[in-house]
Amino acid sequence: MESPKGLSIEGSLVIGKCDPRGMALSTLVPATVSSISSLAKSAISSLKIWSLHGLLLTIEAAGLSYVSHVQATLGLAMDILLSEENVWIDLQQGVGRLINAIVAVLGPELAPGSIFFSRCKSVIAEISSWQETSTLLESVRFTQQLVLFAPQAVSVHSHVQTLLPTLSSRQPTLRHRAVSTIRHLIEKDPIRAAFFLGPVLDRITGRLDG
Repeated sequence: MESPKGLSIEGSLVIGKCDPRGMALSTLVPATVSSISSLAKSAISSLKIWSLHGLLLTIEAAGLSYVSHVQATLGLAMDILLSEENVWIDLQQGVGRLINAIVAVLGPELAPGSIFFSRCKSVIAEISSWQETSTLLESVRFTQQLVLFAPQAVSVHSHVQTLLPTLSSRQPTLRHRAVSTIRHLIEKDPIRAAFFLGPVLDRITGRLDG
């Protein structure tokens, strides 16, 4: 990803630290998160998008070391969605990717009714409301992340109800992601998944095996 026009040399160096190979020490995380979060508050939309990518790389590299920064990052994501630049689909997609990375980090802490889960769900609902393929893809991926990393957060029945409409989508990428998520759901809880999928399971069996 090329750095946007207007990004300072300091900003480029900060985001450069987000390479997973360079995030070996957890002591780098606080300063890196602080610097990139400041850049994400810029009025320049392209800089916001690039900064979100930097935070995404930071989360993926830091893992559990990022947990203490989740609350602030969720607040930042919500602020961005409330900004005038929210009409940028790339910005919404960047926020969605950030949320999905957070789900992987929090895992078991995403308990039903928890503030973290509620905020993650609200952000995903907001970006999905635009009905763009890229943001809807992040919404389906959110379900997949919950199945993989936080199965306690949502029931199998709710997951199935969320995924069923996507199986009829005209967009192949959305259908593929939904089928992939159902495959994971069946691996995690085959009896409940098969029960709630019912006759739909017969129609998608071929795709599940593919």
